[in-house]
Amino acid sequence: MNKKGFAIIILLLILLTGCKSTIDTNEFELTDESSEEESFSGETIGELSHGVSWSEDETDYILRYQGGVMKIPYQYCGSGVAKNVGFLIYINGIAQPYKLEGISDEDKYLQVIEGEDSELHEFVFSFIPITGQQGETAEICIESVTNPDFKPDLKNDYSYGFSHKTLEAKYDLYFDESVDLDFQQINTKNRIIEAEVHSDICTSDIKDSIISNEEYDLQKEVYFDLIIDGKTALLDEKYDITNQNEIEASMIIFGHPGVTYRVSWYLDHMLLTGSEEEYYDIELLSEKYSEVKVRIDTSELDGNTLYVVAVPINADDFPEDSIQTIKTSSIYLFTED
Repeated sequence: MNKKGFAIIILLLILLTGCKSTIDTNEFELTDESSEEESFSGETIGELSHGVSWSEDETDYILRYQGGVMKIPYQYCGSGVAKNVGFLIYINGIAQPYKLEGISDEDKYLQVIEGEDSELHEFVFSFIPITGQQGETAEICIESVTNPDFKPDLKNDYSYGFSHKTLEAKYDLYFDESVDLDFQQINTKNRIIEAEVHSDICTSDIKDSIISNEEYDLQKEVYFDLIIDGKTALLDEKYDITNQNEIEASMIIFGHPGVTYRVSWYLDHMLLTGSEEEYYDIELLSEKYSEVKVRIDTSELDGNTLYVVAVPINADDFPEDSIQTIKTSSIYLFTED
């Protein structure tokens, strides 16, 4: 497993006109691409950096669990639309609830920090790891979510825009002690009625519906979409659930053969679970797409945010490739008045 040093990630949000958002994983730049050069405004609307606050005498930059409650000193600096952030934490791809020491005593899967523009904010993640055996080295992924409290009002905003965008920092986590915990689900929403994971031939129709670029590489890149009742979330980030007691939602993913993702569903930043599963593992196969399909109970829902996160759990098997954690578009589930 690769060792990670002081991993600060920088997010640049550039205001452009257009309809397709992309993440440049080499420069960690998020842009909204335009098909017309003259429409580029060049306005920076937000920046974000975050990472572990290492001690001055740290040499190996590895997090260690030594029993009891684990504490990770952390810091971030954000501005503009990235001033307020939330964080999702995963250990070996499994969602980890946590507290913020001195800020929030409640275990949550996502905690929101409201910061001042361009100021450095330091805080401490506090939790008992959900998994880990003595002598094991796990990977911990800390994923930032920009402006997580935002929801479109369907009057002035019809999408999440630059809100709910993510960037990750990953570290090795060594267990000096085994975790002694009968883990119980915390702050979850048990609304998944039924779940199915399967793979099938990736037809040209599926590729064309998800891949917008004429040039693509199914051997090195990963492509994905969130589908609700047969409707893509790439072009529309809202869905009317009026008079619907349930919806069928699917995450479709294909590309880089051999990569295995651990998939978690979220509703209002709470882990969305079924009667048995908290997450679903899918392996990408050559010339095939993989799908996690769920039926979600939407009775009594209105004004909720749905999204999916997929964390690669064997990225170190492909050291020459950039394999990132994936978050789908956020979808606003609403009912008509």
